[in-house]
Amino acid sequence: MKLFASTLGVPVELFTVPVLSEPREYEAAEYWRYELGAELD
Repeated sequence: MKLFASTLGVPVELFTVPVLSEPREYEAAEYWRYELGAELD
């Protein structure tokens, strides 16, 4: 996975799926999904 992320030039965390249990965690995940998506576009 590290090699794949390195080849694409993205952080390996982009490919991991966190287990979310709190509403605020969903909000944070949505924020970072948007931010990382903007960087990759």
